[in-house]
Amino acid sequence: MLQIGSDASLGAVSGGVTLDGGILGISGTSDTTTARTVTLGSAGGGLDIEAAGNTFTLASALSGTGGFVKQGAGSLILTGANSYSGGTTIAQGLLQIGNGSAGATLGSGTVLDNGSLIFDTSSNNTLAGVLSGTGSLTQMGSGTLVLTGANSYSGTTTIDAGTLQVGNGGSAGSLGSGTGTITDNGMLAIDLAGTVTLGNAITGMGGFNQLGAGTTILDGINTYSGGTTVSAGTLEIGDATHGSAAIAGSVTVDSGATLRGHGTIGGNVSNAGTVMPGGSLGSLTVNGNYTQSAGATLALGVSPRTVAGSGYSQLQVGGTASLDGGLLIEPLAGNYTIGSMYDLLHATGGVSGTFASTFDNPAFATYLTPVVTYSANDVTLQLNANAAAFSSSMPNYASSNALALDSTFATVLGGAGSAPGTGMGLGRKGAWVQYSGSNGALGGTQQSTRIAALGFGVAPEHGLVVGGALSADT
Repeated sequence: MLQIGSDASLGAVSGGVTLDGGILGISGTSDTTTARTVTLGSAGGGLDIEAAGNTFTLASALSGTGGFVKQGAGSLILTGANSYSGGTTIAQGLLQIGNGSAGATLGSGTVLDNGSLIFDTSSNNTLAGVLSGTGSLTQMGSGTLVLTGANSYSGTTTIDAGTLQVGNGGSAGSLGSGTGTITDNGMLAIDLAGTVTLGNAITGMGGFNQLGAGTTILDGINTYSGGTTVSAGTLEIGDATHGSAAIAGSVTVDSGATLRGHGTIGGNVSNAGTVMPGGSLGSLTVNGNYTQSAGATLALGVSPRTVAGSGYSQLQVGGTASLDGGLLIEPLAGNYTIGSMYDLLHATGGVSGTFASTFDNPAFATYLTPVVTYSANDVTLQLNANAAAFSSSMPNYASSNALALDSTFATVLGGAGSAPGTGMGLGRKGAWVQYSGSNGALGGTQQSTRIAALGFGVAPEHGLVVGGALSADT
């Protein structure tokens, strides 16, 4: 290592310096800057800023094929458009790219960070190489730093200003492996095509932007207050195992984007895209107001179980809910009961407006009619019987077992006619019928009419018969 206390020790600035396997040491605190060019040979080289109290600025560009090493407890600022290609090592101390202005860059290749790496430029930078090590990363300038490597650094991540963006629209890019808090006083943006999960807590006064076509899952209890925008793709606040996940501020969902999850949003939600409580099923809580615009959709899953959160999806709103756009009902497979009710949306501050359209899955259309009603604080779905019939060419799957009922049996499916002495509609052979009576005896001789039955379904919640294939015994 060659050690100097003054830049003048290297002669005329125009002469430049070539480092090819050596380290240039800067001692003391009086030598703070140089504009001489530094070329890195194939064996690389570096600077050792020895004094912890010294901040040294290299105003010229680092070039060459070798790698660059920053040593020493002091700080080194690179303000040039560096083009070296051999990678970067921060063995100790701080390495800062830029000093607030535009144009400064880091050389290409991987970065081993066992100290502190800071970007402070007003222009945009892309760190394509893998960032590893035990050190930290700070985005300080007003520009944007884009991470496109499979990064594994374990230190903290801090955004003092500007934007830290993970990914650039493809599948490459990640934050480090550290589980500590992410401090966000600027903007954290995710622009990935795949799925990424952030379990870290995000704090600060900054914001969050979901940019990519993929899915970002925030499983931490996040207190950043700068607001959240879902510009594209899907943002999930808490997966099925992280119902305590939360964000503090308000959320804006743009057209074509989706907000979903099992957690809590502390502020308001303005929906111009799609809001989907849970994943397929689950509850999403909005402590503020919920506003849905024309063209937007509230999508909710339902199952035969009429239990909010586990049996069907529910949007819980602490403030007011102002409704427009569409309501999409997405039923899971199962035996549904006539009269089942689902409290799809509850707003403590009141509900205003209605959904302009309701989209239901064709699976309901044959047997059930979903009916949506509005009250002062709730939007409710009820499943009513639907009159329909199969074609008379439908095979007769009925067995020869006798069936008698001691409650009213309404054949809401089937053809005209009546069974002898009962006035009931005559079901087509093989048709499904809906039974809305009490859970009564299926057998005995209470009624004289004998009909054959097959395939009775018992609803899991209420014990009622949903239907059976039958034919009249005439």
